[in-house]
Amino acid sequence: MTTETTPGVAGAEPAVRELADREAIRDCIYRYCRGVDRFDRQLMLECYHPGAIDDHGQGELSVEQFIEYAMSRDPSRSRVHHVGNILIELHGDTALVETYWMAYQAWMEGERQFVRSRCGRYADNFERRGGRWAIMHRRVIDDWSAVQQADRIEAGLSVHRGGVYPCDPIYRWAGPP
Repeated sequence: MTTETTPGVAGAEPAVRELADREAIRDCIYRYCRGVDRFDRQLMLECYHPGAIDDHGQGELSVEQFIEYAMSRDPSRSRVHHVGNILIELHGDTALVETYWMAYQAWMEGERQFVRSRCGRYADNFERRGGRWAIMHRRVIDDWSAVQQADRIEAGLSVHRGGVYPCDPIYRWAGPP
């Protein structure tokens, strides 16, 4: 019996591998955003390889130092990160990744509510080790930031109010209602 090659499928394995690599890198970025927003130390740690470096503007810190710094921030401040354009330049088992982000923080000072809006980019060096893509070096580039006082305090329209690990609804969600 002869094996025929389907037109257009020959050579697909490298292309499929590249797509899988790109998706694994994007997934890592998304998990990082959840981890930092929900104060999920373990999830954040899983986004970095051991020995990784993070520079969020306080200088280069080990990943452990950075996560300790992130966890020391005020957990009562609501946080939401959004990522947009993700440009991935693959080079075998390494990748240069530029991710555009927007981050929002809301907090109370007495009876006044403030919101900080920030936009910038993550400039990441990713590595694949043991089949797992993770960050080896991150530098955060701030493009702009603004702080505004909110006109009124919003109580929220949903009974599923966001929170930090492990109390956020996402950690209790078991599937469709």
